[in-house]
Amino acid sequence: MYMSSISSSLSASDKVLSGIGKSFLNFNSLVILIICLVAGVLVSFLAGRIIQRFSNIIGLRADRSKDIRTVTFLRRIETFLILSIALVRMIIIIISLYIWWITTHAGQQPSALIGASALALVLAYGLSGPFLRDIAFGSSMMAEQWFGVGDVVTVQPNSIHGVVEKITLRSTKLRSFSGETVWFSNQNINMVSVVRKGSWAIALEMFVNDPDKATELIEKTNYLLPKGPTLLINPLIIHNISKQTEGIFQITLIGETAPGQDYIIREDAINVLNKLDSNNKEPIILSEIISRFTDQKSEIQFMRALKNAKKTKITPKIKTPKN
Repeated sequence: MYMSSISSSLSASDKVLSGIGKSFLNFNSLVILIICLVAGVLVSFLAGRIIQRFSNIIGLRADRSKDIRTVTFLRRIETFLILSIALVRMIIIIISLYIWWITTHAGQQPSALIGASALALVLAYGLSGPFLRDIAFGSSMMAEQWFGVGDVVTVQPNSIHGVVEKITLRSTKLRSFSGETVWFSNQNINMVSVVRKGSWAIALEMFVNDPDKATELIEKTNYLLPKGPTLLINPLIIHNISKQTEGIFQITLIGETAPGQDYIIREDAINVLNKLDSNNKEPIILSEIISRFTDQKSEIQFMRALKNAKKTKITPKIKTPKN
């Protein structure tokens, strides 16, 4: 019984394959195939343009929204719309081949969808090991929502910073800050760092003897630093001034740069501050300026982790009965 079932399945598959072979040797069938494929490509192109238009509208709404939750939600919709373009095109090509199959193979409708689908995949994408791995990695990244269209990311192992422009199940398109278009095969993306705010926040710790003169020094420094969406996004702002002891004040500065451009604050800003301070008769800065990355959410999480790590296990007191 089991062997007869296998034999019938092999026989059906053989008929499908032989039908495909004869179709390509038949002139009329070949003409119909070309017409169906051309129509399918045109319809898929039109469908892709329509979906792309909706995606652009969603992207504009995300750019205009001031609520971070709404922006994140709209960006996810934009990402899934762009992802659906490749899927819709594949389905349309399969349908066009299905129409060719049932037109040229009357009476073989039950196996038509299988034959057309298999042929569509082979012709359109040339199924191979790397392709299947790209699909697998891309599917898992999308299911786990690693990143979306419009996110500012750093892709490893190349450490390339940029904005995600397009995502498919096979590849990811990135616009680097130097203006280059970078394509990644999904299987080659080892790790992605997503900058949720679109910028890196860097803090500088200064110890000065006069906070008023130090404020003037900071204003001059901000004037001299290069500004722009891919350079210094937000200038140095005084976050806190605290008196440590008589004549010594600690000033915390925070500025924001594009990802990978942190040298503007960690190096250039410090050099400018020291250079301007060296022109004063009496130095204002008392020690070396310290730089560090800062993020409010990260600091809260680390503070919670630190508090939990310092908690000691409470051992219950066991009372011993009196004799």
